[in-house]
Amino acid sequence: NGEHVINVPSINMLLRGKAGESVRLEVQRVTSKSNFTQLRRAKMRLLEGSNNEEENPAASEPLVVVPLSFDDRDDLLYAAWEWKTRVRAKMLAAEAGFTLGYIHLQDMSGAPATDAFARGFYPDHDKQALIVDVRHNSGGNIDSWLLDILQRKAWMFWQGREDTDGGLMWDEQ
Repeated sequence: NGEHVINVPSINMLLRGKAGESVRLEVQRVTSKSNFTQLRRAKMRLLEGSNNEEENPAASEPLVVVPLSFDDRDDLLYAAWEWKTRVRAKMLAAEAGFTLGYIHLQDMSGAPATDAFARGFYPDHDKQALIVDVRHNSGGNIDSWLLDILQRKAWMFWQGREDTDGGLMWDEQ
């Protein structure tokens, strides 16, 4: 927003207190041969009315960003860790020859915890193994509810009236 990063010890000083606000940056990009970069530069040349295809490595381009708060940053890092752990666990299980469900619970208190369990459990309810990861858990009291759900056996299920032997369906006789 008009200040040069060379004039301060850290770019963080310029972004302090700007979480959630749009900040305009002038960015100098290293020359790249990717298709996306070439298309972007061609568009910039069209907008500027220039036919010069030579790259100016010192040319800057505007970029508008919205800095994150520390809490939002921590939430993104936590979600990335959780996703990476889930993918790694499922990959190791596939290599070992079985299917795996993975649920990470950040806490075990109230409706958000039961919702998180349901979102993680029901898509993977039919897997051969289940990991319920409670590392970095902030605590709570749904552990008995969770154990009750995990110990249940299926006592009934539905099956549609489908043609399984090639004959007439029940309503076609």
